[in-house]
Order: sequence, then structure tokens, then C-alpha cells
Amino acid sequence: MNIQENNKLIAEFMEWRHEGSSARGLTGFWNGSGYFTYSELKFHESWDWLMPVVKHCTDLTRNFEFCSEQYLYWQNELFHPDYMLSEFIENDISSIYSRVVEFIKWYNEQDARKSFG
Repeated sequence: MNIQENNKLIAEFMEWRHEGSSARGLTGFWNGSGYFTYSELKFHESWDWLMPVVKHCTDLTRNFEFCSEQYLYWQNELFHPDYMLSEFIENDISSIYSRVVEFIKWYNEQDARKSFG
């Protein structure tokens, strides 16, 4: 996936409303306070955009009871504050962004399994 596809994945995960018409080239998302075309999504480059997503991901790891090694990895390693702190201090948004995208893909897969399993 490229950045634009990953940003769309994040917007959907955050339950932004999909709006527009791809035929008119205006397809994008409404987040409750503004409309953003796919190319205007800035999760990959703005801490203001990415931090609410990080919070949502970490809230999910605290509130859901998954019994798997993968879940423990997310909870204890990937989103553990001690491991993320250096990336925040170094302003390494690309690493945090990658973690978030990886988590969302995994989470969506787990959610799909619950729906069909």
C-alpha cells in the first residue's frame, strides 16, 4: 500500500465518513469538522493528525481481550510507552505511522474473523 491508501485505511479506522463522487474527482472523508480529499489526508506527516489515531489504537489494546501472542506483542511491545518515547523525542513520525498502519491491518483482520467466525 502507498501513503494515500494507508491514509484512507486510517480514516476509515477512525470512522470518518466516506463522501464524494470518484467520477467528479472529489472523493474523500468528512471527519465531523471538515472534508478532506484522499490527497489531503495528512496522517503520515502531521502529529496533530496521527496522535488521535495512536490514542485510539492504544485504547483498543487496553479494552479488548485478545488471547494471542500477537495481541500481547501489540500491547506490551509495539504500543508500550517506553518503546515509543524515543521515537516521539526524535520526532520520528514515520516509525509511529508505520506502527499504526500495521496495527490497523491486524485489527481489521481480527474484527473480520469475529464477524465470520
